[in-house]
Amino acid sequence: MLRSITMRIYVDEQHQILDKDTEERYMAIAALFVSEDEYKQTVNDLLRLRCLKEDHDGWHWDYANCPSSDSCKEVWHKLNNKELHFQTLHQTSSHPAKEISRKWLRYALERNKHNKAIRFNILYVNLTNLDIQKFGTFGWHENAYNRFFRTNLKYALKMFFLNNGFNKVGVSKVVHDNSTGLAIHKYFPENNLRKLEIEIKNEIKNDGDKDFEIHPQRIKFLDSDHKKASNSEDCYDCQLLQLIDLIIGAATQNIFYTSNDEFKKELAWSLRDLIERLIMNPNNPHSSFHYHRKQNISFFPSKKLEEAERIFVDLEGGIRIERDESLFYKVEKLKLPPRPHPNQATLNKWF
Repeated sequence: MLRSITMRIYVDEQHQILDKDTEERYMAIAALFVSEDEYKQTVNDLLRLRCLKEDHDGWHWDYANCPSSDSCKEVWHKLNNKELHFQTLHQTSSHPAKEISRKWLRYALERNKHNKAIRFNILYVNLTNLDIQKFGTFGWHENAYNRFFRTNLKYALKMFFLNNGFNKVGVSKVVHDNSTGLAIHKYFPENNLRKLEIEIKNEIKNDGDKDFEIHPQRIKFLDSDHKKASNSEDCYDCQLLQLIDLIIGAATQNIFYTSNDEFKKELAWSLRDLIERLIMNPNNPHSSFHYHRKQNISFFPSKKLEEAERIFVDLEGGIRIERDESLFYKVEKLKLPPRPHPNQATLNKWF
């Protein structure tokens, strides 16, 4: 049976992630894939969770138009309307920011358990194992990111869709969290999508019943703070940028234990069971978390690339890598310790 899907893609990144044990540095690229059929419901679900009143009929942007305003306060409404950003969330953050973040990650996990997982792919690039000079001496980060951005999307589009029962796959929109360096990059906003489409079309051209198209001509850069958005659709897209930010933040905290802040640890622990399975047993089609061919976390490269022919700058200022699948790898364990047992504090006083 022919199956088709059209999706929107939301991308966020993290820089200068330090593995304190090995002193290796990483950057991370996370992409969230939301089908057009699921888009409105997913955004409405996230917005509904912004209202902390137990009995309400949904989120309203303006306090004056909120039907619950008689039992709410404008200051509470404003607190519920803040941007959610993992980096700035901490133990002393406002109660609404913490509670909404908890609810969003809980929502994402519930989607997994009901076999409706929100698709995402996270790629950690080991910068210590790359010969930076191969990316050019100026703007090397943008040049490196240029290539690995495409690697992330191509892997997910093929693994989650084209090689997973979908014959016709389309991309209606690609939204990237605002980044000045990438937005003004000579080739990144336009060439990446064009090259990605060409690469995938060439790889599936012998599969007669498969088709792939990217409709937008440019990547849309958007500040994830919805209060800065100029229209309602941008406001909705900001919610999904904030969601992938929380997911990559929780994943990085689990994998590298980057912060000792109690709330960051709490958020990481809320996704720990899923992250651990994605790292330790990524190809399990029988998991109760239903992540197989829907969610992925990988690392590249597994060893130093010293041969000049391995990586080099292409004509567009990006990089090209000779494909060696063995260079993609998984980490052996999560550095963040497991969540303490509820009785641990009580028991510790006896020893």
